[in-house]
Amino acid sequence: RSLPEPLDRRIERLLGPQQSAQTWVSMTPFVPPRFVKKRGRNTLAGQINAELESRGLPPADIIDVLKDTSIALRHYVRVRHHGGTPPPADLGFALRIRFTKTISGPITLGYASHFGLGMFEVE
Repeated sequence: RSLPEPLDRRIERLLGPQQSAQTWVSMTPFVPPRFVKKRGRNTLAGQINAELESRGLPPADIIDVLKDTSIALRHYVRVRHHGGTPPPADLGFALRIRFTKTISGPITLGYASHFGLGMFEVE
């Protein structure tokens, strides 16, 4: 948090304010790790909450799929073409996730989150 300008603002968006934040929004697309179903634990919300639970975070109170997102989110590579297991479907979502209590970042969720997909910033 003690980086020089403009890096300090960018890191603040990723980590959230020092007192944490309740609302987080997609910086990069969330790619579901399993096929999205209409009911059961593999719904979009079910998969997001499973990802949060696997990281020791509480379940989301509200999950909004954002329709009016930046066109830049559509241009991310969401599928591995050489090696590795591809996601079940080539689709990504821009999301707003709200928690009942404040959460400290960074938050990354979903398929290839360890490669930069599914990254969230403070709204």
